[in-house]
Amino acid sequence: MGNVNMKLILKRSIAILYFVFTVSSWVFAKEEIGAVNKPAQPLPPCAVVELFTSEGCSSCPPADEFLSELVQKTDSVSRIYALSFHVDYWDKLGWVDPFSSPYFTDRQRVYASVKKSKNIYTPQMFVNGREGFIGSNRQKAVKNIKAVLEKPSQVAINLTARVAPGKGIIQVDYKTFYGKKEYLLFIALVQHGVVSKVTAGENAGKTLHHENVVVGFKTIRLADGDSGTVEFHFPLEIDLKNFSVIAYAQDPKTMFVLGADRVKFQPASKAGPG
Repeated sequence: MGNVNMKLILKRSIAILYFVFTVSSWVFAKEEIGAVNKPAQPLPPCAVVELFTSEGCSSCPPADEFLSELVQKTDSVSRIYALSFHVDYWDKLGWVDPFSSPYFTDRQRVYASVKKSKNIYTPQMFVNGREGFIGSNRQKAVKNIKAVLEKPSQVAINLTARVAPGKGIIQVDYKTFYGKKEYLLFIALVQHGVVSKVTAGENAGKTLHHENVVVGFKTIRLADGDSGTVEFHFPLEIDLKNFSVIAYAQDPKTMFVLGADRVKFQPASKAGPG
């Protein structure tokens, strides 16, 4: 399990949470915030599973495998939402993870700061932003998922997605209900069925399999509006059958997840013409 010293990291402001990471530009349409009312009935529970991992870490493949199994065992109506964030602090140790980003490392640092942890490490997992634990600990992961699925969500999220013909643009409309203006909404574009052949570093010679790899990530302050549109840009002719969008609301003070939603693309969807 790789460790990174956190003495300097803990001095970073919680403002890191407001980063906007995208594979290109994005558009945010502001609207007036509606009244924050309690739902008439309890909202369905959700379990957002975030895994911080790296292809350069020899301890990570078991956690990647567990997350893949979790994704494959949940159907389109399941309330379990798994995301794989590839951090970049392993990149200088022999293998540059093609899915890594310093923004994902920053996100993990925010977790450490809020949870008052001295270190970040891989693989690390969070379920609904609660306590962090070793990502390959299946027993603890299942226990935590079961626990959060027994509690109703606090924020309702509705997503729709469409493809702009001929422009290589994925447009995602979001609307939230019952959220408070200090909450944050994160929208992730994730890729399924990723196969990577590693030729250097601790996993040299291995073929790794990943599910729900985050390849685009947006941060929205609900103080700016409870509905709007974001865009992800992709090369033309990209087949979107292996992509989906996951959105979840989070309290930046605690990192607790308050609600989630997901939308998948039709098998024939493409970012380009045809």
